[in-house]
Amino acid sequence: MSTFEHDLTKGNIWKKLVKFAVPFFISNLIQSLYSLVDPMIFVIIACAINITLDMVLVAGFHMGAGSAAFATIFAQGCSMMFCILYLKKHDFMFDFRPSSFHFVKEEFDALLRTGLPLSIQMVGTNFSFLILTTFINRAGGVAASAAAGIVNNFNGFAILPQAAFSSAAAAMIAQNMGKGDVKRSEKTMYCCLVLCLGVSVIVFALMHIFPEQIFYLFGVKADVLVYGLPYIFAFSFEYVGLPFIMSFSTVLTATGNGWITLVANMTSAFFVRIPLAYFLAFVRGHGVNGIAAAIPLATIVGAIISFGFYLSGIWRKRVIL
Repeated sequence: MSTFEHDLTKGNIWKKLVKFAVPFFISNLIQSLYSLVDPMIFVIIACAINITLDMVLVAGFHMGAGSAAFATIFAQGCSMMFCILYLKKHDFMFDFRPSSFHFVKEEFDALLRTGLPLSIQMVGTNFSFLILTTFINRAGGVAASAAAGIVNNFNGFAILPQAAFSSAAAAMIAQNMGKGDVKRSEKTMYCCLVLCLGVSVIVFALMHIFPEQIFYLFGVKADVLVYGLPYIFAFSFEYVGLPFIMSFSTVLTATGNGWITLVANMTSAFFVRIPLAYFLAFVRGHGVNGIAAAIPLATIVGAIISFGFYLSGIWRKRVIL
């Protein structure tokens, strides 16, 4: 990734520790069975614990990246405990006793068929952005890397409402398809699309009206703005195709057609985003701005592919229950 030396050591410490928080993510189980609000409350509590510990350990005691990772692990552990207590209170079918953990081949096969395509897709998509990070570091250095990091952080926050709508829609579509209600599944997808479009319009407008203010929230310097303002302008068009690819991918994934979203996302990532970013940045000489422009163009291609599969109606015929 062409990571700068002063960031490498701290990053390695954080990476080695924070992976222990992964087993604690079970709030989606509540979301799919009982409520959409309660998991949000547990996440908010975990965030509050995480932020408080970061302020105490990192800002107060100056304990570095390792303490930030510990704060994340502890906060997610607390969230998991709240989720388990919630499930036990609602007479969940599993009691979470050590003796109850055992392998069920039929359930494992179903999870593998539905989860493996999504897992490969997430790994591939994140890997493609790691390659883009390498391109950005090579093209612009520290200032460009900081600018791209700020835009990515803002995007990570701005995309949350759309991710929440898609997650809720996926649960509703799966339930409707389970009882054979295709029309209601379609209506759910259209509602998800409308909501995502509304969020995209707001985020797109903010990126164009208040670009400098977004960077000032992170305390940037003038050299970062030189790269940041053109980058955020080009990146903002990501929100043109994003509502469509998220909505179409939601209905495809919820009906057990995760391999379609895998094809769409891997095509856009490795056959469009990376080659186009390299071409625009280094062959055409547009640098960091070319990399930013490649991101929304690849998303639009992925949205078109997903839309084509959606129109084909294949999602109506293949459902994994």
